[in-house]
Amino acid sequence: MDVAGREHERDATATFLAAAASAPAALSLTGDAGIGKTTLCRHTVAQAVAAGTTVLECRSTLVERGFSFVALTDLLAPVDDAMLDRLAVPQRDALGAATLRSSPGHDPPEARVIGTGLLGLLGLLAAEGPVLLVIDDEQWLDLPSHEALTFALRRVESLPIGLLTSRRSGSAGPPELSAALEAPGWRRELRLDGLSAGALFHVVRQELGVSLARPTLIRITEASAGNPYIAVELARNGLVVPDSLYSLTAERLAPLTPPAREAILAVACAGRPTTTLLAALGLREPLTEAEDAGIVAVEQGRVDFTHPLLASAALELATPSETRELHRRLAQHTPDPEARARHSALSTPDPDPKIAAALDAGVTSAVARGASSTATDLARLAVERTEDDGSLDAWRRRVRLAELLHVVGATAEAGEVLARLETDCPPGPVRATGWLILTEVAYQTSSVQHALDCASSALEDAGDDPALSVRSLLSMATLAASPEDQATFAARAQERLDGTGLESPELRAWALCEQVSARFHLGAGLDRAELDRALVLERSGRAWRSNDQVAAIRPVLLKWSDHLEEAYDALVELHAKAVEEGNEGLVPYALGHLSGVALRLGRTDEAAALAVAHLAHAESTGQESQRVQALVNTASVDAQCGRLEAASVAAERVLEWGVAEQDPWLEMSATGILGFLSLTRQDASSARQWFDRWATACEEAGVRDTGISRFHGDHIEALLADGAVSAAEERLDDFEGRADRAGRISAQAVARRSRGLLAATTGDLDSAVVAFHEALELHDLAPLPFERGRTLLLEGTTHRRRRAKREAARAVGEALEVFALLGATAWASRAEAELSRVGGRVESSLELTPSERRIAELAGSGLTNRQVAEQAFVSPKTVEANLARVYRKLGISSRAELGARMTSYDGT
Repeated sequence: MDVAGREHERDATATFLAAAASAPAALSLTGDAGIGKTTLCRHTVAQAVAAGTTVLECRSTLVERGFSFVALTDLLAPVDDAMLDRLAVPQRDALGAATLRSSPGHDPPEARVIGTGLLGLLGLLAAEGPVLLVIDDEQWLDLPSHEALTFALRRVESLPIGLLTSRRSGSAGPPELSAALEAPGWRRELRLDGLSAGALFHVVRQELGVSLARPTLIRITEASAGNPYIAVELARNGLVVPDSLYSLTAERLAPLTPPAREAILAVACAGRPTTTLLAALGLREPLTEAEDAGIVAVEQGRVDFTHPLLASAALELATPSETRELHRRLAQHTPDPEARARHSALSTPDPDPKIAAALDAGVTSAVARGASSTATDLARLAVERTEDDGSLDAWRRRVRLAELLHVVGATAEAGEVLARLETDCPPGPVRATGWLILTEVAYQTSSVQHALDCASSALEDAGDDPALSVRSLLSMATLAASPEDQATFAARAQERLDGTGLESPELRAWALCEQVSARFHLGAGLDRAELDRALVLERSGRAWRSNDQVAAIRPVLLKWSDHLEEAYDALVELHAKAVEEGNEGLVPYALGHLSGVALRLGRTDEAAALAVAHLAHAESTGQESQRVQALVNTASVDAQCGRLEAASVAAERVLEWGVAEQDPWLEMSATGILGFLSLTRQDASSARQWFDRWATACEEAGVRDTGISRFHGDHIEALLADGAVSAAEERLDDFEGRADRAGRISAQAVARRSRGLLAATTGDLDSAVVAFHEALELHDLAPLPFERGRTLLLEGTTHRRRRAKREAARAVGEALEVFALLGATAWASRAEAELSRVGGRVESSLELTPSERRIAELAGSGLTNRQVAEQAFVSPKTVEANLARVYRKLGISSRAELGARMTSYDGT
């Protein structure tokens, strides 16, 4: 068909191609079946070829959607091997395995490497001129190809690459590829509507060679609603209006002889039909009849329907027995193990051991090519074609399916597949593997205790299998209810590793990491050297993966131990890896911890956005435990920002869940937040009650390190406000001891603040000021902006009581500035109220403190941060923190401006 009547659309495609000649551009075509999307795609391709653009195109079909990398194989068909050879070897081999140009290697290629290879190839092609990617019928794009294209398109940056896609309106399918292009130079979605009568006149004349009379043309236009495919078929059918579009298309196939109809059924079922395959089936000659009728087109040995609706009609016209028989014959003549397995499965609805074995081979092939989604589909078919008799083979297939489901993020379905594991699966390694999968499923969808029970069952079934028993013990260590149990399980895993001589860098790294974590939870601080050694060991000899244990545990330990920037970077890296690999189950975990880190760093808006994303991903992946953790993050952000009622509602929901599941960690989080809310409201009695519950929950959870749940200073403040001075002093002594043993600087800062508050409460105002000053110096070493603001507010309040009006105004003003920047409205109001009591100038908050002025003068003289630190007898981190405040107060942004400003600085 030509593009008559599509002048507006042709102009849009011309603009699109012009834009894609210099920068990424995307044009998405949508519309009903038969409306002309494929025709417009072909027109655009012709224009691009005429302009010298490299065109990579594929046309997806409903049947092909179940195969792996079909679209990617078609897209790269024009690319010669010499171009692929210019890629890095891992990328070349991964792309070769995915597109069947070469055999898979020993280890399955990662989705990331396939995507990186595609990106590299697009870069090589774009270096020679503009590239046009065309994905017709995007709704049927196979998932492995979609994942590779998404990865590459997210990273094309400024390459001259155009993406042209078509999608049937209202159809399900993977997300639109155009969304993967970040900030393209040109993007548009174009909906194709029906053509006018005049345009349909030209279309029918071109297709059928007839000129319709005006009355007939009007009737056809009305009956087809301007749809060109329907209009042509109505004209072909003598204007007999059928009950449905399917009936109209079926009428087109009705005149074919039985052999020809069998041939087009083979084309519809084959997935990737070729003339060689049709000849092997004895259907090459009958295919000619369908080709002459314009139903199929043959080009370079590939057979395609001239319109997707014809494929659907061919499948609908066949009886179930005819379709199954054809799949049986296709299985006999298809060399690809994945396609052969699928055809075998579709040849019968009944269990069959040979077919199940063929499907096992197909799963192995798909995994080897890096097509996890295809492997999952084949594994599901293998379970369906296996007698559900409780045999070891049946359960081996169930466990493999559950493992693949978990990998692709279908956590809930993985749990359903293994629902009868305990009662029906024979004891031994297969059941142990199933228990380990259920351990992760339970952790994500149920409770920690349930997950721990599953890991314990895995250990019982592991028997003498060293790898399974070590994995079970390490899972138990990760989930342990107390640091003592964690240390015990980790030690037993290490003994098993040493005793069996098992050479597994991954398991040894995990064991080392658990031992580091146990010592940390016991209050001994973080052994960075051993933790980093575990990470190196885990990644030795291979590329790291998002489900690596050390990669997931290490950022959290860094977060708790004040290495916030490093924790943030590691979590960003972990999140990116999980997204690249399609590890949807891990994404909420990374987002949740990122939100907590961002909040501690004072990036309030980012923390709030991450909390929202955390909740959305937790709900979309069915992870109940992560959903509750997302509520913890939401409550934490709302509490700090002064949204007290919203924070209270969320924290109450977390507490309800924690009590119901007997989860002390959640009780600890919820009661700590509720106590902080009462403290913010200045309700000392309520705050004290909540923090007493918080302290009890900490003990029950075995939490000893002061960096995990940071409400120690709040508890002491509530006790003092409620008149319990002795109890506060006892808590403070314990808090200081823990902070010092762990070397936790942020906790030491809060402990010094608490010591100052205790002194102020008992009337020793001078000692209080000294303690607050020491706390601020410690804050500079481990910057937590919100905590620093609270220390400044207490310092200012104490100065006011000492009648040191100028110092009080400075400290409270600076606290107000901190709270305002963080969006902590309730605390900003408290600072404003205190400032009004001082009666000083708000502008004084912009004055430099003596220490800030000393450091600014040294830095302005040309010294480096390290040289300033040496002369001022402070650490380089203290210099950095002071200079950050100096720059903000003086409204400057460079060292040069600082030097000029300090030469004339008069204290204002």
